[in-house]
Amino acid sequence: MDSQPLFYRVDRECVGNTRPVIMPEPILPARWQGIGINGELIVTATTDLINAVEIYFDGIHECNTEKLSAVFHPASSLFDADNGTVFAEPIDSFVKDVGTRTSPASVGQARDAEILMIDYLSPISATVKIRIRAHKNVFVDHLGFVKGDAGWQIVSKIWHLESVVDGVADPNAV
Repeated sequence: MDSQPLFYRVDRECVGNTRPVIMPEPILPARWQGIGINGELIVTATTDLINAVEIYFDGIHECNTEKLSAVFHPASSLFDADNGTVFAEPIDSFVKDVGTRTSPASVGQARDAEILMIDYLSPISATVKIRIRAHKNVFVDHLGFVKGDAGWQIVSKIWHLESVVDGVADPNAV
C-alpha cells in the first residue's frame, strides 16, 4: 500500500501571507495517478469538489436553502460538541433553521470563507476542512463528501465555533 497521503497542503508559514495557501495541485498517491472516475481525472474531480464547497459557502452566506439542499445529501446529519455533549441535527432541520435566519449577505457582510484542507479517502470520498464566518461567529467545519449520481454532496458535517469577532452584531442572536 502506498503510504503517501492525498491532501492539499496548507502553508501558514509563508512570509507575508495572512491566510493559508492551498497548493494548486493535489498530492496524489502513485496508485491514483492517472485514475479517473467514469473517465475523468482526479484533478477534474477536485475542481468539481471545490465547486461543491463553493455552493456550501454561498448557501451559508446567503442563507439559501436551495443551495444547501443541493449540496447536502438528503440523509446527512450535522454534529458538534461545543457544550460538552454531542449535538446531532438532521439536515432537514438544519436547512429549515437556516431559512429563518438573517443572512450575512443581506446585512452587507462580505463572504469570509476558506478551504483549509482536502483529504481524499478515495477518488469518490473526501473530507474538507473549512473556516467560515457568519456575522460575528467564526466556525471550523469538517465536511464529509461523497461523489454519487448527484455529484459531490456533504454526507456529514462536524462543526466547531472557533471564535467570536468582537464588536459585530448578530441579528440572529436570541
